[in-house]
Amino acid sequence: MRFYSDYTQTEVANRLGVSQVQVSRMEKRILERLRGWIPANRL
Repeated sequence: MRFYSDYTQTEVANRLGVSQVQVSRMEKRILERLRGWIPANRL
């Protein structure tokens, strides 16, 4: 939702029924995992 539908963290939080802080933390963990899948020489 954040990157494909251009929603804010607050909008995502409201849709998921969680806080904006929780969305921020989820987003951080997900992005860290994705970065781990990309070879270092591709960044």
